[in-house]
This record gives sequence, C-alpha cells and structure tokens, in this order.
Amino acid sequence: MSDEKSTVNSQQSTVGGKSAWLLVSLTFVVAVAQAQTDKGPLTLRRAAERALARAPEIAVARAQVDEAAAGVRAAKAAFAPQAFATTTPGYSNGLPVAVAGRVPSVFGVELHQTIYDPAKRSQTFDEEARATAVAAGLLTSGSATARALVLAYGRNWADQISIADAREVLETREAAHRRMAALGREGRTTPLEVERAGLEVARAKQTLLDRETEADLDRLELARLIGWSSSDPIPIAEDPLAVLPVSPPGDFLAAARAADPQLNALEAEAAALEKAVFLQKRAWLPVIQAEGQYLRLSNYNNFDQYFVKFKANDWALGVSVVVPLWTGGRLSHAQVAAEARLGKARADRLLRDRDLELDVRRAQGELTRAQARLALSVRAEALARETLRVGKALAVEGRAEPDELDKQILAAGEARDDRTKASQQLLAARAKVLELRGELPGALLAEAPIVEAPKSGISAPKS
Repeated sequence: MSDEKSTVNSQQSTVGGKSAWLLVSLTFVVAVAQAQTDKGPLTLRRAAERALARAPEIAVARAQVDEAAAGVRAAKAAFAPQAFATTTPGYSNGLPVAVAGRVPSVFGVELHQTIYDPAKRSQTFDEEARATAVAAGLLTSGSATARALVLAYGRNWADQISIADAREVLETREAAHRRMAALGREGRTTPLEVERAGLEVARAKQTLLDRETEADLDRLELARLIGWSSSDPIPIAEDPLAVLPVSPPGDFLAAARAADPQLNALEAEAAALEKAVFLQKRAWLPVIQAEGQYLRLSNYNNFDQYFVKFKANDWALGVSVVVPLWTGGRLSHAQVAAEARLGKARADRLLRDRDLELDVRRAQGELTRAQARLALSVRAEALARETLRVGKALAVEGRAEPDELDKQILAAGEARDDRTKASQQLLAARAKVLELRGELPGALLAEAPIVEAPKSGISAPKS
C-alpha cells in the first residue's frame, strides 16, 4: 500500500503540478494582457499571452479545477473535528425528553470527530480521482488554445503574402490583356486570343477576391482569439515559423506519454479508484466516531424531579462504534459501482495510450513530409526566381518576348505561393508535435525558444 500511495501521489503531483504551473502562468499573462493595448506590432508571443488570458475554454476548465479541488477538501474535511454551539429552548410538563434531537438546555457545546468510516474515506479517493481528470482538462484546454492561436497567426501571416502574390498576378494578366487588345486592334491576333486574355484577367480578379475574403475570415478568427477589435487591422509582426521553437530530439513517444495530461490523469485516477474499491470491500467494518457534549440545564424543565443526581452543568464524552448488520444491499451496490468506475478508468487509459501512439506516429510522419515539401518548394522558388532574373535581363537587352516574361513572373508567383503553403503545413506539424509533448504553451510564453527555429525566408510584403 505504501508503494501504491507514493505512485498515485507522484502521478497526482505531476498533473496537479502542471495545472498549478498553468494557473500561475495564466494569472501572469492575464495581468500582462490587460496592461497591453491594441497598438503596435503583434508578435507571436504577445498574441499567445492575449489568447491564453482570454480563452473561454480555459476559464471554464479553471473553474472546474477550483470546484474539484473544493470537493476534495470537503471530502477530507469529513474526518476533521467539528464544534457546534447550541441552544435548545423548550419546556416539558412531564419527563424531560429531547426536542429537535437535543435535550432542552440554555446553551451547549458539542464536539464531533469521525475516527474511522470506510465509506467516507472511499468518497475521498473518488473526489481525488475526479480532480485529476479535471486538472487534465485544464492542461488540454491550454494546449488546444495555444495551437489554435499558432495556426490562426500563421494563416494571417500567409494571407499577407498570398494577397500580394494575387495582386501581382492580376497586374501581370492585365498587362498581357492590354497588349493582346492592342494587337487585336491592329489585326495581328484573333478576337479569341483577346477574349482568352480577358478571361485570365477575370480569373485573377476572382482569385484576389477569394484570398481577400479568406483573409478577412482569418483576421476575424485571430481577433476573437486574442480579444482584438474586429474592425481594426491586426499588425502581424513576424513569421511564426521562424520564431516557433523546434521540438528537441529524443524519444518522441516516451516524451508524449510522459507529458500527456489525459494519460497521466487516467493513471492517477485508476490508482485512486483502486484504493476506493479496497475500502468499499471493507465497508462492513465498524464506523467509529467520538463525541463530547456540554449542556447548561435549568430547573424549569423538572429535571430535578426525575433525576436524583441532577446537575445544571452536564457534560459527557464517548465513542460510538456502529457495525452494519443489514443495509438493504447498499454496501454491495456501492462496491459494484466503485469496481465499475475502476474498470472504466483502466479501459480509458489503454484507449488513450493507443490513440496517443497513433497521434504521435501521424505527427512524426506529417512533420517529415512537411519538411520535405518545404525543401522542394524552396528549391522550386529559387529556380523560378533565377529564371525570372534571367528573363528580365534579356528583356532589358530586347531579346525576350513579353509573353515569355509574363509566364516567368507568373511561375515565380506560383512558386512563392507553393512555398507559403508548405511553410504553413510545416508550422501546423511543428505545433502539433509541441502540443503532443506538452511544450507548446510554455514555448510560446518563454522569453527564448527551446531550440532556435530555422528561418523560412518568407517575408511579408510591405504595406
């Protein structure tokens, strides 16, 4: 039992310690976020502070943690001594009897102490198991909010680049259409070619409209997360991929298992419920309670006529031992319920371990693929830029066709757009890895990253 107690205490301290750390961090970022204004550039760290301070999911989880902690304290308080001051005004014409459960008295003092009660002790472990599960919810809410913030911030950063690319494509298409229209007026091209060029302009305008609409929705989502005014622009200050820490090397699955709040909470919950089941199986043991009582009695209730040794100052001390003989099946029903809760906790633990392993494998695969996609897109963009540079040099010398240069400009824009998308995929994969390792909120709130992230090389267009 001592080894089991140390194990469950260690597991509960792990979950509880992380929850306490998150509560302290949230208290700090709330104060910082309230002191901040909506002016100035919005860095990823500042956005994370505002999001974690304002997330309603975290507020709900924090309230649930407080409630569960109060429930644990209330269950443990059942074994703490209790003292009551009483007064029972009353009058009896015959033999003095109890009124409302107490002997008529001027005033009195009662002391109660539960020494042993297996049912109440079992309830204490039930409340501790519930508290660990609720604490895991707080950690999960914090990580989920942090990941949603990273993705929203990244989309807003990418929207600036994609809109600039769409405008460049539109300008290129409009220039090509003007040249084609001029050639059509001179009879050097067909109306079909002019119409095709006009259709490309219309498509470019539609693409720009789509991206601007998507950017408005992304800005609204980020504004909701950080408590920003929905009508004001959000000055995104930095590339999130360049500042988001890289997960440190090591056994990814082991780190995820050690950091997963749900898995740790289920282990601690099962350990606490094992103790609850152990006590429920011994609910037939006696309930032992100690009680002390002092009463100030008076003669107007005829105590002196019925009790030869009557004294106005009456006090008594005693220990009550109650052994259950017949409870109508209540003890067996409580035992079955406790065993069912324990079985569910063990099954949930196995299920969570299986799901966590799959999540880790998927996250590792997605991170590897995203890194490869970004490397290819960087290579393709470098090639497109070099091709465009050569094309512009030939155009200055008069040795390049305008249509060919337009194609090179469009190809460079597409390559840049592909690299932006690949960067966002890598950002999402990296955030997922940090979330599984339980490091994402701390990494965003830290002054310095865990491991310096490589620069993406993508800069936002100047406004």
